[in-house]
Amino acid sequence: SLGRAMLAHLDPAVLERYLDSVEMKPLTDRTVTDPARLKAILAEVRKNGFACTQDELDYGLASVAVPVMIGDRAVAAINSSANSAR
Repeated sequence: SLGRAMLAHLDPAVLERYLDSVEMKPLTDRTVTDPARLKAILAEVRKNGFACTQDELDYGLASVAVPVMIGDRAVAAINSSANSAR
């Protein structure tokens, strides 16, 4: 969720260059590796103001993150993670 909170606020051209250069490897069967799906998720993150994930980085891990904004630029993000079974 931390990365999504940051990526959601990148300039669209910068995001495209990033997605063209990064290899998205699945860490679990829930990891998003499709760039189009990730872009749709990032649009929701921008709209909602926060990002959530569950079982994408590791099974049993849920997290939520919010960007720290200066103007319209995300300069950092704050994340909280917990066991998704709780």
